[in-house]
Amino acid sequence: MATLNGRVPVMNEPFGFGLLAERGKWDEGKILEMIRGKSFPIILADRDEDSLAQSEYFSGNVKKEIQKNYQYAGMANGAFIYFPKK
Repeated sequence: MATLNGRVPVMNEPFGFGLLAERGKWDEGKILEMIRGKSFPIILADRDEDSLAQSEYFSGNVKKEIQKNYQYAGMANGAFIYFPKK
């Protein structure tokens, strides 16, 4: 399995999980807690900071937590990159 700086990456299919969370079929509490705690050294998204709210790939709660706790850093290979805020 690939690692990132010695850590195992968290693979998430945000669109499917977002739909389940929005319909009350999946508890996204743990992922929200991890985002709040800045547990991820990097988050890759489909939108930049100005349009993240319109992303269809994350639930509304996840988008809010990313915006509160992560800073947009740029784009690479078609992905928008966010790092934890200091």
